[in-house]
Amino acid sequence: FVGSNNIERVLTFKLLGVHIDSDLRWNTHIDALAKRVNSRLYTLKQLKRSGLPEQDLLILYTTVIRPVLEYANVIWHHSINVAQSDRLEALQKRAMRIISLLV
Repeated sequence: FVGSNNIERVLTFKLLGVHIDSDLRWNTHIDALAKRVNSRLYTLKQLKRSGLPEQDLLILYTTVIRPVLEYANVIWHHSINVAQSDRLEALQKRAMRIISLLV
């Protein structure tokens, strides 16, 4: 209680686009981030198939996908574990493979 108000206890909540777990781990946030990036990677792949040049695909990556990965990273990036970091790195590598900058 705060004063006469009952405060509900939750396991996770979203504050300004950042998912915060009650145990202060970033599993929920990384899962949500990966879901958003994967949907954008699908769009990137479809545009690649339609013949969009690599330079335009790279611009799309840096303006639409990369900001999702970097949003509020000063808050959470220093405390993610190796598996979560590898998961984010794999998403970036997948984008580069789609663009064909990484063989």
